[in-house]
Amino acid sequence: TIFLVIALLHTASGYSAAPVGSTSSTDRRAFVSTAAVSTAAALWCATPQQAQAIVIKVTPIAHTFTTSNGATVKPLRENDATRFLTNAKVVFMLEGSDGAANEDLASVVLEMTTKRKADQGAGVTPGKIHVACMSKELLKSAETLGLQSEAVKEVSPSSISGLATKIPPGDTLIVGPMRSGGTGADGKLIAETAQALGVAVGGAREGGVLSILLDGPRADVVLEENGYPISTILWYNV
Repeated sequence: TIFLVIALLHTASGYSAAPVGSTSSTDRRAFVSTAAVSTAAALWCATPQQAQAIVIKVTPIAHTFTTSNGATVKPLRENDATRFLTNAKVVFMLEGSDGAANEDLASVVLEMTTKRKADQGAGVTPGKIHVACMSKELLKSAETLGLQSEAVKEVSPSSISGLATKIPPGDTLIVGPMRSGGTGADGKLIAETAQALGVAVGGAREGGVLSILLDGPRADVVLEENGYPISTILWYNV
């Protein structure tokens, strides 16, 4: 295959075929140089490239955002952000990898999502919230809200999909809060959990698996890594 590519590049470069032994050393050096550069460029284009990092401007008004396939980030209201969460089968609640997440933010999001689920309204899937807690603070919040909850220490696609299959249709399992491993690692966990459940990734469809990133980075935000998009919802504390 490589030799075929080089041959094609040779033809495209304007060098004509010549009888064996008639090609000059100058032509051979020029051809090799051209082929090497062209091949390197072709291989670079064929290799998946990491999306360009961006800066997200957070204000008291605009502090919740939705993402689309790792390509765009758009602000949305808190009420709409919680609607995404109420429609999912599983929601992974992730904390910014820099450790800057506010301890109370996870509890605030849980409370708002629980209220949104209970009030229903347009676009909200009827059902209940269940919580697989990874912090004492969220466990206390879940108990205060009267939610079915349990403490978990380890998270894997198989363990979470196992918990999710036990809850009734329409109900939502919120997992966390857990430290983000970065866009690629988080996306892999989401994708493998969705695969284990046989559902879609993201909030476009009811009953999927998605994640919300709490107080993630605001500068050098990587929207896609290793083929995996960033969390569906970005929620910043202000």
